[in-house]
This record gives sequence, structure tokens and C-alpha cells, in this order.
Amino acid sequence: MKRANMALILLALVIGIPVYGQLRRGDRDFNLYRFSQAIPSYEKAFRTSNKQIQAKAAERLGDCYRLINEAQQARSWYSKAAEFEDIPPIVYFHLGQALRTCGEYEKAKEAFNEFAKRNPADSRGSLFAGYSMQPLIFDPTLSEYEIKNMQSVNSGWSDFSPITHKDGILFVSDRGKSLSQGGIFKWTNYNYLNLYYSEPSVHKDLWSDFSAPKPAGDKLNQPHHDGPAFIVSDNSRIYITRTTTNRVKKGKETIATRKLKIYIVETLGSKTVQEPFQLNSDDYSVAHATLTTDGKTIIFSSDKPGGFGGMDLYYSKQSGGKWSSPINLGPTINTTENDVFPYLLNDTILYFSSAGHPGYGGLDLYRSKLIKDFVWGEVEGLKFPLNSSYDDFGIMFNKGQPSGFFSSNRPGGYGKDDIYAFRSRKLPFPLEASLKIDSKTGLRVGKEAMMNGFVKDKQTLKPIEGSKVFVVNTGTNKVNVLESGPDGSYKTPIQKGVLYIVKAMKDGYLHDCLKVRFSEDDPSTSLSAPRDLLLDKIEVDKVFVLENIYYDFDKWFIRPDAAIELNKLVQLMRDNPIRVELGSHTDSRGSDEYNIRLSQRRAEAAVEYIISQGIAPNRIIAKGYGETKLTNRCSNGVPCTPEEHQANRRTVVTVLNFDQQAKDLAKTPKIFNVGDEVDIYLFAPGFFSDCLEVANDVEQSQTPKVDFKTSDATPQTQPANTPQQPADVSQPEALQASPNAGASTASEACFGVQLAAARRTIDLNDPLWRNVVGLKSYFDGTIYRYVVGCEETMNAAILLRNSMQAKGYKEAFVVKVSDGKIIPANQ
Repeated sequence: MKRANMALILLALVIGIPVYGQLRRGDRDFNLYRFSQAIPSYEKAFRTSNKQIQAKAAERLGDCYRLINEAQQARSWYSKAAEFEDIPPIVYFHLGQALRTCGEYEKAKEAFNEFAKRNPADSRGSLFAGYSMQPLIFDPTLSEYEIKNMQSVNSGWSDFSPITHKDGILFVSDRGKSLSQGGIFKWTNYNYLNLYYSEPSVHKDLWSDFSAPKPAGDKLNQPHHDGPAFIVSDNSRIYITRTTTNRVKKGKETIATRKLKIYIVETLGSKTVQEPFQLNSDDYSVAHATLTTDGKTIIFSSDKPGGFGGMDLYYSKQSGGKWSSPINLGPTINTTENDVFPYLLNDTILYFSSAGHPGYGGLDLYRSKLIKDFVWGEVEGLKFPLNSSYDDFGIMFNKGQPSGFFSSNRPGGYGKDDIYAFRSRKLPFPLEASLKIDSKTGLRVGKEAMMNGFVKDKQTLKPIEGSKVFVVNTGTNKVNVLESGPDGSYKTPIQKGVLYIVKAMKDGYLHDCLKVRFSEDDPSTSLSAPRDLLLDKIEVDKVFVLENIYYDFDKWFIRPDAAIELNKLVQLMRDNPIRVELGSHTDSRGSDEYNIRLSQRRAEAAVEYIISQGIAPNRIIAKGYGETKLTNRCSNGVPCTPEEHQANRRTVVTVLNFDQQAKDLAKTPKIFNVGDEVDIYLFAPGFFSDCLEVANDVEQSQTPKVDFKTSDATPQTQPANTPQQPADVSQPEALQASPNAGASTASEACFGVQLAAARRTIDLNDPLWRNVVGLKSYFDGTIYRYVVGCEETMNAAILLRNSMQAKGYKEAFVVKVSDGKIIPANQ
């Protein structure tokens, strides 16, 4: 019997040795910060039948996945650990955080309450249990922004924290060399972080696709981690977060510790000088710099002793070439968790990420307004879709625009972290960084005056009475609706120092825009517009040349730059009840017959695009002219440059006649009355977009640049492309309800939201509509329209539209449904 017992003991020891060995091996890697390498050892240890080892291995696996930012796996392993008795209370806190990140708020609340029960001295339990219920009352339909994944920039690795640099963006990535080539960061088992640079495919259009990213070079990248970076406004200094390696003893092991430090890369003539930031330390991390526009005040993140917990935000001021001792931004900003990735906008609004404020989960994006000398107001969490339950961080704004980029590891991306572009749905105009801002109210400051102007016929210069005039204050994004008098005059109150957009419209004329800003130093209280608004009469056979509608050689697909220009034709046809011919022309290369076919395909491609944006097919026809109407000497056999050939690959619009039905439905939104002041987001997104490209008339005395020119107009230089608002696709024609299943035939009079249009029918049970309730389809004989909702007011429909866009139907827009027909919502 004793021998049998001894044999069992020996057998248990033999079996247990490998198991304990795996646990020790995992612990060794864990203590050396090799979390990814520790995972296989802990997984093998968990497969034992020893409950104590299983519990320890499950806890450690949760820790490893938490530290390499794999929330789903962390949740799974912490949940397994919570099944064992006598586990540390902190497991429940980490479980709650993982559950919040995964969007499981009810379960997260239970985990935090359990943590509070087991560790009542730690206030975080009850605090985060309350946070777990906060996202349930956030309303995503009120989102101000739309976003898109920057597919052309992102990779299968981590890509994050972009900043504008030169003509593109500078961002952080660990894509680097392949894993087999060494240089691996053993914490994550990925490459070290480096800075990469990419430029937009359409010049200055930061919403467009980007070029293939390239490493930023040895002046910015070094052997270990580099980034994020911040560039001072004069572009002479770049503040880069880096890691440096120090060898320290940890138990019996000598390990390499990597503290974050800030380095300043400065260009002095032809030389590049690099130096460490004066407030760096070997004992704690200093990272994530952002500076005021004068470069004299810095905000950074640090885990230096004396903070509120984790990483805190600090600021320091420079005087005499030295930085002052860092000052903690205080408990309004900082929390017990990590507060990181600060970004200072216009010296008055601080954006940052935190895991300790109320939010969706993980790192969320927050902002706070400056009250006075580096005293910050109440923290406000950004809403969906900028924030998600996963990590959202590294936000920045494009200069002078309500758009920019941020980073997130939310599901659906290409790698561990992805870069997303965002832009405002409500604010299609640049934010004026140069304007004075009241630090208490956050409102823009300017002296009031009255501006007087005139609307006239472009050809005869006679006054035009009854023209609608829309005056946009880009500081408040409010629009005043005016009407020109018998002498063509209009007047409107303005604030000096603020940029205004003025658009005049009248039936039978092309609209005209001007941009104007008066100096705050001007003492006058009555000011004249810098020029008259000149409306060009639309006549049959009038010809308009679409600028910058180019095609690649031998191709007929619509390039991104061409789509931007075609959107202007869409807006022209929404504003004016015309039928047009869209003519396409080729260069002389290729046979005459081939060029006719090619130009016809190009014209048809352009027309298809116009129709897809809501213009009725019977209002536009495609005509290919081949090389029959060249604009220069480049005929058959004549040697020419690529640029000369491309000039012949053009698109021309000719007015054929007027469409009476469109005349009743097009033009100015009739919900806006003279004397109204309305929010700009109530207009179609494309309504003012072309006005943004008009020259600044108060700074330049020339006639503004226009999007179309008549056949007898003087050619004008087209300005560089600017980021455009998404084309509004409101229909200018009534549509009959489709006879297929689910179509609406009732006599409705309400506002709905169109989700899509197609030339073929789409089954209402198609997975495309899995997030939609109450979908109906309408058919006009050519196009199927898919519409949801029947709201009594436009505002209710706008909320529904925002909700549909948040669900992934990015091109959703408001329409009116009346007697089984769809008409524009602004009628």
C-alpha cells in the first residue's frame, strides 16, 4: 500500500514538474515585459487539472492580453479566472474594463460592483459601475461628425496618431520589416514603432485616398520606438516621443527598461539638430507633447510621482530657453487611470484621451475649454462615432477646418490600430483659428457693422429684384436669408474679423458667391460688399466647360478629382430646371472610330455618376465626340506633351432646354423665408460647397473664381481642390412607388430617409438591410429608391438620417414622401 501511495506521489510530481515549469517560464517572460511570449507558456499551464495553477494562469493570461491591448481575449481569460475562488479582487476590476471595451455594459457593471464588494477601500469600483451605465443614455443620432477608415494608409499592424506635415500626414506605425528579420518589440511581438509619411492623391484633399506610406527617414526614426510626433506651427521643430533603453536589476534578472522620453528635432539651415527635452527623466516617462502656437507652452503626459494615477497631463512654460517645473493639470482633467495623447486646438481647446472619465469604454476622446491661464473647464466626452467602446485616441484637426484624423482599435479595421478621417456634418466651413475667442463663453469676438451689396445681371449689369441671398457666418454657422430689392440691393449685419459666405440665386440664372471679411480695425459701421453678385442668365444652347474633369489615358472610369467637379454639375442641376447634354472629348491618339467609342463610354460614365447623385435620367444625355473638336494643335501625327493631350480630354455641358417639372421642384429651399436665421446643417451639404472655392474678395479685388465658364467667358484658373462635403443626393424629380413587394402605395405626406438607389431591384430581405425596420422601395421606371421612415417634421427626419448614417448607410439623406411620390425634402 505504501509503495502504491509512493508511486502515485512520484507520478504526480513527474506530471507537475512540466506544468510548474510552464508557469515559471510564463512568469519569467511576464516579469521581463515579454507579454506576447508569455502567453503560450500560460496557456499550457492552464491545461493542467491543478485548480490553483489554472487560476493563476487564467489571471496572467488576462493580464497579458490586457497589456497588449487585446480586449476580447482579456475578457475571456478574466472571465475564466473569476470562476475560481480566492482570486485577487483586481481581477474583477480588469474584467469590468474589458467588458466595457467590448460593449457589454451590464456585465461590466456587475464586475465593478463585485470589485467594490471585495475591495471597498478602492473607490474605483462604484465609480466605474456608474460609468458602465452612461453609454446607455448617449444618443448616437445627434452625432456632429462622419468618419471613414483611411484604407490607403492603414496596414495589418498598428497605425495611429497622425499629424499634418508638409502636404500630407506624418503618423506612427509598427509595420516595419518582417518578423523574421529581427528587431522585435517583445512586449507585443511586433516591430518597433516608426514614423511614416503619406500624401493625399488629390492635392490638399485630406479626405481622399493617400499615397503608399514611406518611412520618414533616419532624422526622425531611430532603432527603438518613435512617435507620436508634434510639429510646432513654424514647422522648424518636431517633438517626438521615443523610448530609450536602460539596464536595471529586477530580482535576479537584468532587464532592459524603456521609459518614454520626448526629443526635439530642429532644422537649422541645412543642419538637423536633435536634443532631449529638458524635463525627461530616467525614473518615469514623459511623452505625447502638444504645444501652443508660439511654442512657449507645452502639455505632455507623464507617470511622474505625485500624480492622480497612471499617466497624467502636465504643462510647462518656457522662459529664457528653460522649461519651468511641470504643473499637473489637476483633477478636472486627470483621473486615477491613464490620461494621454493631448492635442491643443487654437490654444483654447484641449483634446485628450482618458480611461478614467465617464465614456464608452477603453480610451475615449475628451475636450475641455480654457477658462483662464491654464485653468480648464469641465471635461466633455466626444460622442459616437468619434468614440467607441474600444480605444479612441490621437485626435488632431486639419488647419482651419472642422475635420481631421483620430486613431482607434475598434472592430472592422485593418490592423490593431487604424487611422480614421472625420469631418463635420454641420460645419462645412473652416474654423477661423485667427479669430479672437472669449475664454469664458467660447464665442468668437468681433465688432458689428452693416454690409450693403447688390445683385445684378452678369451680361447687362442691370439690377435683379427678388433674388434670394444667403449670408453664412462661418463663426457661428448661422445663415441669414435675404432678398434683393427693386434696385438689386441687400444688406445684412456682420461681425468684423469673421469670414462670411454670400450666395445669390434666382430662377433662370446661375448662382454667384463671394467671400468677405472686414478688418476689426475698420472704424466704419456701414460697409460695402467688395463687389456685386453677378448672375448669369441660363439660355438654351449655352455651353459650360467643366474644369478638371480629366480621364487617364485610354480609361473612362471617374477619377476622384473628377467626382469632385461632377458634384458641382449635380448642384447646378439641382439649382436650375435644365436638361443638358454632357459631351466628352478625347485626344487624337488612337483611331477616330476608337476615340468615338471611348468618349461615348466616358460621357456615359459621367452621366451614370450624375444620375447616381439624384438627377433624373431624362434630364441628362451622354454624347461622345472623340477627337472631332480638339482645343489645340495636337491632331493626328503632331508631337505633343502629355499635358497638351490631357487638355483635349475634357467634358462640356450644353443646355438643351428647360424642364418644367424640375422647375417646380428645384431651386431655393422653400422652407427658408426672407428674414430667417437658420442653422447651416439644414441646407443640403453641397449647397455652399462651391462657394468655398471662390477667391477671398476682400483680400483680392478680382472677380471670384467660378466652377463653370460659358463659351464666351474669359478662361479662369481653377483653384486647388479643397476638401468637399459629401454630395447631397436629394431627388429633384418625383418618383412613383415601386410595384414590388414592400413598396409604399399609401397616400403619405411625411419626411423619410433614402438609404440607396440602384438600377436593379434589391430584395427587401437582403442582408444589406439587416439594420433597417420599415424599409420601402420606390421605382420611377429607371431607378429604384430605398426609403425608411415617415416623420412629421424635417428635424425628426434629420435625426433618423443621422441614425442611419451611424449604422453604416453613409449616403443616407432626407426626402419627402407625398402621395406615393418622392420629392426633395426642402420643398
